[in-house]
Amino acid sequence: MNFLKPVVSASMLLTTLLTGSAMFANKTMATGNTPATCQYSSYNIAESQYQSVYNNYANISGNRPLWVDGYDVKGKTYYNVIFNKCYTNYPWVAKHKLDATQYQQTYNQYQAQGYRLYQLDSYLSGGKIYYSVIYVKDSGPAWKAYTNQTVTQFQSTFDSLKNQGYRPVNISVVKYNGTVYYTSLYDKKSVGTWYAYGGLTATQYKQYNDQYKAAGLHLAYLNGYKDSQGTKFAAIWNKEPVTAWYSAYGLKATQYKTKYDSYTASGYYTNLVTGYEQNGKAYFGALWTK
Repeated sequence: MNFLKPVVSASMLLTTLLTGSAMFANKTMATGNTPATCQYSSYNIAESQYQSVYNNYANISGNRPLWVDGYDVKGKTYYNVIFNKCYTNYPWVAKHKLDATQYQQTYNQYQAQGYRLYQLDSYLSGGKIYYSVIYVKDSGPAWKAYTNQTVTQFQSTFDSLKNQGYRPVNISVVKYNGTVYYTSLYDKKSVGTWYAYGGLTATQYKQYNDQYKAAGLHLAYLNGYKDSQGTKFAAIWNKEPVTAWYSAYGLKATQYKTKYDSYTASGYYTNLVTGYEQNGKAYFGALWTK
């Protein structure tokens, strides 16, 4: 079932700690830099080890978080993260494992200080919903963010914002106590034609990805999650210019690493990596662009 209707509109930017590539806002790459020299990324990081990995990356001069993805497998929480030290290094703040109250406190605090929400992600830890955020202090289009919405609430918000000229940047989904909840970020950045869907099976996702690629669009966001019917995806495609792109899903950890190494060596930046549980094991979806 597709909870997000196909839409055509404008643009913005959201999610948590992982990304990397010229297709996203707030990134200006210096000439001569490459993914191999600029990008720092780790995947399938155990929750107990994540802070240490994050600190190591954050302490590298000029390094900036672009994407963080939290997910759980058999009740244990893991993270994927991407940093880049070669993009314009605006003042930034990144936090993870925020409960609803802590999320709202940081939202109020940093918005008042002139920060924009750059990424927003939701995930489960210890059977509860938590959030990761990245804020950057720079100018940009109007933006809005919502957390912990039911499908009905999310669809109402989605339709209303679409009519106001907003486009979805991230759509993060978790299932908690039998109910699916949506966390989403929107902005008014112009990205040309765009389409967004939720609740896609792997077959449906592939069909849309092939269809929109043939129509000149590219994948801009992907979130894998598990509900009572199995693995599902929320995805966004748009026409924001990129030189070239590749995406993949249903990857085991070793398969993801092989593709990551290959695309990095070929000059592609990793824009996102989403982890999700399938048959009791971790699988990954990812996007690379030039």
